[in-house]
Amino acid sequence: TRFSGLVPGDLDPQTSPHHLIPLKRAYVKLRYLIDQGYHFVGHGLNNDFRIINVYVPPEQVMDTVNIFHMPNRRKISLRFLVHLLLRQNIQADTHDSI
Repeated sequence: TRFSGLVPGDLDPQTSPHHLIPLKRAYVKLRYLIDQGYHFVGHGLNNDFRIINVYVPPEQVMDTVNIFHMPNRRKISLRFLVHLLLRQNIQADTHDSI
């Protein structure tokens, strides 16, 4: 879809051009990384971790949504932030989550 970036076949092990792993294996790997104290850097990570019901200690998360924001205003999108700081256009056609 336009919002997920997924296209037909992306989640089909027979046709996907991506390396797919079972969901349980992904959760186990994520839990390992969290328990080992790895830091996660990204945009909207706090929301992503909340959606998948995984707790990550705040000191392990560097979320650009919280780093780059305007006080008392809406949060800045990754698309706008990249354009502002890097002068590049991303997510022009679809959102690529991979």
